[in-house]
Amino acid sequence: MNERITAGAGVLMAGLSLLTGITRLWPAPTGRHRAKPVLLLPDQPFALPASPVRHAPLDEAVLEQLLDNGDVLANEFATCPAEGLRRFHAFYRNGIRKCWTCGQQAAGDAIAATTTRGNS
Repeated sequence: MNERITAGAGVLMAGLSLLTGITRLWPAPTGRHRAKPVLLLPDQPFALPASPVRHAPLDEAVLEQLLDNGDVLANEFATCPAEGLRRFHAFYRNGIRKCWTCGQQAAGDAIAATTTRGNS
């Protein structure tokens, strides 16, 4: 029985040494799997723009003036062609609509195709 155990241990050791030799021939890793270094922000804050940034091209006073003059027919939600999001637009008599958020103007069929009523 000891001879069988010795023979089995010999076969096991030969198999492990063969496996070790094969794995040493395997190509070494290139390091591409590692994460890229983190981009660190500078110690000083970014400089602020010199002029104020306007997010809305129209304000309430301008809207009142446009409504009094009869230039604006309605204000409705529509898909903004620049942002691709539903935004509040001013619709003018000449068929142009203007986004209250970015100031982008659209005319013609773009108004009819993207105009929807309500907040949804």
